[in-house]
Amino acid sequence: MIYFDVTRLIDRLILKQTLPTGIDRILLAYFTKFPDLKGSLLQVGPYNRILSDQTTKTLQQIFTSPAKITRSNLLRLLVSEMRAANNKSKPTKLWALNFGHNGLHRQSYFDWIVKS
Repeated sequence: MIYFDVTRLIDRLILKQTLPTGIDRILLAYFTKFPDLKGSLLQVGPYNRILSDQTTKTLQQIFTSPAKITRSNLLRLLVSEMRAANNKSKPTKLWALNFGHNGLHRQSYFDWIVKS
């Protein structure tokens, strides 16, 4: 399965509400053009999570029309998902697309990918 790392998009565009950079626009284009994604990746501090298919679809909808979501609703969605992620089975094969370069400096990110 292919998982798209949404950490940079959530951090910059939703939480910090900054204008998208060139990298952000490329990430948005890729993320919203893969309707068959079965999940996405999110890094929050030392925690790495695989987000569900439903949350991934919701995030794709949010990023195609960001005016429809508030930061508080997004945070509720992500907190709920992060709690539920502990109970999920892990995929047998994982391809991680991390075009935003978030976490690539941390060995724990690679260890987590290998372990998953």
